[in-house]
Amino acid sequence: MNRQTLKQRNSLADYNQKNMLIERIAKQKKTRINRIGYVGLVFVQLSILPNLLFGLSWVMHSSLLIGLCCYQYRNSHDENVQNVRLYSIGNYCGITLNILMLIKLGVA
Repeated sequence: MNRQTLKQRNSLADYNQKNMLIERIAKQKKTRINRIGYVGLVFVQLSILPNLLFGLSWVMHSSLLIGLCCYQYRNSHDENVQNVRLYSIGNYCGITLNILMLIKLGVA
């Protein structure tokens, strides 16, 4: 017979609740990180609109910079090492070039 004391049952229940809490927090964190990636997507894809409509190139480069920073944040939490390396190189090149362009435009 498998007899458990009340203390052992409570410990097991606490352990299971702790594991469920850890899993729920990890899922919420992953959802938040993915949302930040989608925010970056919106900034990058819609960055050309201010330049097309109003001729504000500094807004375009600022939007691209914000979007690429969001992409890099999302990328830094990726579990695939090859993806992290590849996208980090691209993101950092884009971030650097957009900062240089903002400096050239006299915004920064």
